[in-house]
Amino acid sequence: MVKANRERKGGPGSFSFEVITSPISKFEFVIPETDVDIFVEPAIKVETRKEGNTTVAWAVMPNTNSIAVRWTKAVIKEKIASVKLEPKVYADTATYAAIGEGLIRCSASINYNVL
Repeated sequence: MVKANRERKGGPGSFSFEVITSPISKFEFVIPETDVDIFVEPAIKVETRKEGNTTVAWAVMPNTNSIAVRWTKAVIKEKIASVKLEPKVYADTATYAAIGEGLIRCSASINYNVL
């Protein structure tokens, strides 16, 4: 059991604690709330699932000696309709010329981005 801190009743929460270092470890915990976004530092990967009135979070941790967790009410995610746009090409051109005895050597480079 770890005591969690809250900014206010029903507001964001957090807790942290020290752990024994290992090259990689798994960390699982339960928060007695649903519809929350969970952030675990310094996690490599975080997965959550709802079980009844709780949220179970599972994280893969790198070599670390402390874990910090915080959570907030989930923001309602809206689906944004995609809009078809015409592709655009942006190009930067650079031309280099070297003059020698009876000879001119030219080279060009083009850096482009397609949006």
